[in-house]
Amino acid sequence: METVQNSPFSWPAALEALRTRLGTEAVSRWLEPLGLASATESGVVLEAPNAFFRDWVTAHYLEALRGCVGHRELQI
Repeated sequence: METVQNSPFSWPAALEALRTRLGTEAVSRWLEPLGLASATESGVVLEAPNAFFRDWVTAHYLEALRGCVGHRELQI
């Protein structure tokens, strides 16, 4: 999987990398609904539609998401 490091973070590019790794259905159902709240050199903040969604994504896809943000801190 492509890691987004040392470059501006792109949520669409991260989703494409995740689609390759996790499949279209998982990304469409669980990751596309996440919104990019902010992205800096040190961190990425994603917004979930609700607490249940946030908790489910964190439990099942946190490591895959961390792989896409590279050295940045990730918050959902």
